[in-house]
Amino acid sequence: MDDFHLLWKGAAVERRVLKAGADAINETTGYCVREAKSNHSGWQNQTGTAEGSIQIQEFANPEKLEGKWGSRNVVYFKFLEFLRGHALQSAADLQYPKLAQRIKDRLRAS
Repeated sequence: MDDFHLLWKGAAVERRVLKAGADAINETTGYCVREAKSNHSGWQNQTGTAEGSIQIQEFANPEKLEGKWGSRNVVYFKFLEFLRGHALQSAADLQYPKLAQRIKDRLRAS
């Protein structure tokens, strides 16, 4: 009877999947920031403060598949978002559905 050997590469597959996930999350949050900065029809940029406050606040990594983005340190941004135009929500609505495909694309490319 022939010996059968299996080379398990589970750890390498796991690393590849986690890296693809983190990279895709960072790409998605980056697109959200760009989208929100360029499309805020409910308010006009006057000083650059509100637009400039939209940024990635925390990048995802393979150990923590979570990214944070939004407005930082501009108290009146809540007023703009909830009463004047939903720039952040609109960007998320547009970009979040693309996350799964971005992960798939990275896995196919690696």
